[in-house]
Amino acid sequence: RSRAQQQQLVQDASHELRTPLTSVRGSAELLQRARGRLDPQDEEQILTTLVTETTALDELVRELVELATDRYTGEDPTSVDLPAVAEDSAQRYRQRTGRDISVTVEGPVPVRARPRALQRCVDNLLSNAVKFSEAPAPIVLRVDGSRLTVRDHGPGIAPDDRHAVFDRFFRGPRTQSIPGSGLGLAIVHDIITADEGTVFATGATGGGAEVGFQLPPHPKRPAGRSLPFPREHHQ
Repeated sequence: RSRAQQQQLVQDASHELRTPLTSVRGSAELLQRARGRLDPQDEEQILTTLVTETTALDELVRELVELATDRYTGEDPTSVDLPAVAEDSAQRYRQRTGRDISVTVEGPVPVRARPRALQRCVDNLLSNAVKFSEAPAPIVLRVDGSRLTVRDHGPGIAPDDRHAVFDRFFRGPRTQSIPGSGLGLAIVHDIITADEGTVFATGATGGGAEVGFQLPPHPKRPAGRSLPFPREHHQ
């Protein structure tokens, strides 16, 4: 099964890499043929395309490497404070994007997970929400027990696509025009299920989507038997 999955990943990756590579090559060849004779606006447009496509390639290759190597396997699952992870990701994305990202917490419990891998999952969910919902629409990150949900105000997810969004390279009809690799949620799926959790994606009331995961609570250590008080010795 592992071999079949690797072969499928290679086939899917080769297909996804072909489009941006073709665009980069075409733009570079056009610049080469023009030899400085292009109108400045046309040249600027071609250079912008080159930068955009190479940025997309960089993201795609990075995520492909993570999928192929699962670089978090060296981590041991431990007790993780889910609200702390959520606030850390939210703070970084506020600074990075200037977006309104709030965190609400209700009845949190420690979860059993790999800390750095879990942080990557929350980052991917926020990156997805930022990508598919335009400012100034707010993004809400909610922790409820051992469940984490990111709610956006984007185009939403069609009922038939709510399982498929976690497939590698999936791009729904509502998001075809938005740049992206289609791997962010697949990485979330792989990490969370490896830690015995579940992922979900639903439509949100009033528009948008709610995407997230639930992890098993970290088991509490059994309380040790209390030692008897030492008897007093009377002389």
